[in-house]
Amino acid sequence: MNNPDTYPNPDSFEPIRFIPKDDTKDQQRRFTEVFETFPVWEYGSLACPDRHHASLAIKMILSHLLLKWA
Repeated sequence: MNNPDTYPNPDSFEPIRFIPKDDTKDQQRRFTEVFETFPVWEYGSLACPDRHHASLAIKMILSHLLLKWA
């Protein structure tokens, strides 16, 4: 994550860098996909096997919070 070849200015807080551009593929916009450049779920053989369940749980919790307090 601190590799300047992968991320320009790796030591500065720039969350906008992770927002996909309009020309990205639909597959890269999926929350549970694994990519070397954005290792939320790790990558390769270390990829989280339960990432789909975690994604569903996050969506259910957020929808519950929105329905309860909106």
